Amino acid sequence: MLCRLYLAALHYNENANRGQATTSSGDPLYKLSFPKSRKGECRARPVKTDATFRYVDDLMDMIMEKVFVDPSSYGDEILKINIPPDLSSEYEHPDKEEVIASYVSRFNQGAGV
Repeated sequence: MLCRLYLAALHYNENANRGQATTSSGDPLYKLSFPKSRKGECRARPVKTDATFRYVDDLMDMIMEKVFVDPSSYGDEILKINIPPDLSSEYEHPDKEEVIASYVSRFNQGAGV
């Protein structure tokens, strides 16, 4: 749990001050937002640039240079770790088309598509 908090903090620190995305011609990008608190009134919000993940490379470099000076000795041990199959592999997966055909929302009760 603590590791996830550290990773979230690293991600936030790296991406907190992202700039606004622009079009190829240099115009700033915006998206329309319809917040419930404004009762249908539309707002324009700036679109941010894509997030970066350089901190992952920095962590991997640090681990390989300082923690595992000779990682080859750990390779065999890592391959011995028993990884259980995914939980979803225990169940039969229905056909996607059948599931979609059986879908009924609360808005189209009994209405044919």
